[in-house]
Amino acid sequence: MAADRTDPPGLADLLDGASWTCASTPPGAATSPEDLGAAGPSWIPAEVPGTAAGAVVRFGAPVPVPDALDGADWWFRCRFEAPADTGPDGWILELDGVATLSDVWLDGGHLGRTESMFAAVRRPVALAPGAHELVIRCAALDPVLEVRRPRPRWKSSIPRHPNLRWVRTTLLGRQVGWSPTPPPVGPWRPVRLVPAGARP
Repeated sequence: MAADRTDPPGLADLLDGASWTCASTPPGAATSPEDLGAAGPSWIPAEVPGTAAGAVVRFGAPVPVPDALDGADWWFRCRFEAPADTGPDGWILELDGVATLSDVWLDGGHLGRTESMFAAVRRPVALAPGAHELVIRCAALDPVLEVRRPRPRWKSSIPRHPNLRWVRTTLLGRQVGWSPTPPPVGPWRPVRLVPAGARP
């Protein structure tokens, strides 16, 4: 990702050029990055912005079916270095869009949760000089879709599951009888870590 033109020299996006990996776990098998060691997922290279399906295909595996994507928790992580001079105002973590039910941790500390793939999130963070780890979990949709909901006033035969109406996500890859496109899961829009003073 290109650095913002207003970033002070030497304090550009810390995630620019970062190496990302992703992995899947059964729903609820890990509820924080600390649990991932016991869950034993297999990590593969990933691109951000990007999706779990894109990472799987680039790794050489077949295109995953919707059940393999919405039926698992997907984790994305990267490690990066913070400079000694972090600037006077700290940093801002910007997530332009994560699909769909996502939690974010920085160095094991939970920064928050989003429930819409279309919503952008900004979080102020403090960084000491040195190595850090950013982790994003996209929780499985299938368990959420099985929760009992009020009876809808109208029904559609298009969505794969009627409760998708309650989730702020796309129907792409989740339609009945449409082209078999994998649903987007993951940070499908850019993720940046920029100096707070570089933003209005």
